[in-house]
Amino acid sequence: TQSTWGKLKLFLMSKYGDDAANRVFGDIQGVILKALLAVQKVMINDKHCFELYGYDILIDADLKVWVIEVNASPSLSAETAADYDLKFNLLNDTFNLVDLEGRRDPNASEIRLGGFDLIWKDGPVYPPDFERSTIKSFLGTKNELAIPS
Repeated sequence: TQSTWGKLKLFLMSKYGDDAANRVFGDIQGVILKALLAVQKVMINDKHCFELYGYDILIDADLKVWVIEVNASPSLSAETAADYDLKFNLLNDTFNLVDLEGRRDPNASEIRLGGFDLIWKDGPVYPPDFERSTIKSFLGTKNELAIPS
């Protein structure tokens, strides 16, 4: 099955074209990054813990991206099958990223893990072949580690 993000990306591509869809997803990634950079000085910086944030994003009729709110403790309860799949895979990817079991190579420099993309490491991080690619953000693309419903 395809993720909610993937369905949204396909809808935008079919209605507005590839360039517009990629611009919207790049803008979503951009507003998330700007929101995090705006509060980085007050965020907890402890290698023994992490925080999960939930973003409520609105896309208006002109395809402008707006942040409605940022939740420091987003709800992880699920009311629908799609919501369950999204949150189950989010938690699965979070635990893979945190790597409690020490399975990942500590010297590896992944830019992508499951549904997570590295977007900042002492500056912006872009997908491989960024300049030549039509995909400017991994957001909304396939999560190879997703557990199917």
